[in-house]
Amino acid sequence: MASDRQTLARQIDEVVINKSRFAGAVVVVSSPGGGVAQYGQLYAEMERFRKEKIHLQVCVDTVAASGGYLMSLPANKIIAAPFAMVGSIGVVAQVPNYRKLLERIGVEGRIFTAGKYKRTVTTTGDDSPEAIEHFKADLEAIHRQFTAAVTKYRKVDPDRACTGAHWTAAQSVEQQLNLVDELATSSEYLFKLNQDRDLVFIGSASNLFARRVGGFLADMCERVISRISHRLGGDLQ
Repeated sequence: MASDRQTLARQIDEVVINKSRFAGAVVVVSSPGGGVAQYGQLYAEMERFRKEKIHLQVCVDTVAASGGYLMSLPANKIIAAPFAMVGSIGVVAQVPNYRKLLERIGVEGRIFTAGKYKRTVTTTGDDSPEAIEHFKADLEAIHRQFTAAVTKYRKVDPDRACTGAHWTAAQSVEQQLNLVDELATSSEYLFKLNQDRDLVFIGSASNLFARRVGGFLADMCERVISRISHRLGGDLQ
């Protein structure tokens, strides 16, 4: 998940430092997506495997959709369980508008900006057609960047695979979308790898109290960051 991105970055450091001792790396991804910036960072972190010429394999047991699929793209091979959800290569932004509600109770929402596009679509303003079009254009720009990342690493037909739709891994194989390379659970795949090579599991050591408190604080921070991301440019989910 995006909240684990700093942990993942440190774990990648460990693999890179010791890459002469490894034949490759396997990352198990489980994410339906989220903030553009957060999953963009995870994508960039996963690209480090490629830059270091470390063979990367991604396993998906339940879901790697939208941002979760974005971070999986640098893999040399993507393995997914038959019913795992993949795809959802699109961008979404939901901005509720409370202007009419505020007017009913006598509250006027005012926003002061400098810069023509500092704020376009807002939660309290009367959004102009130009502002809405600019906001949509921003989302389209992110989608084009997302699509470019997909076509960089996967031989797909963007008109079929990059519409925002999602599929089970088995469906994607049946429809020849080329979103995954093999159908298997992570346990099944790792068990097979372990037949002729040694597996090293890289984790994060922490006591139970620190893990619970740290997890709570990380979750709270992630929610705040995600809210800011929503306002700035939408979600990959």
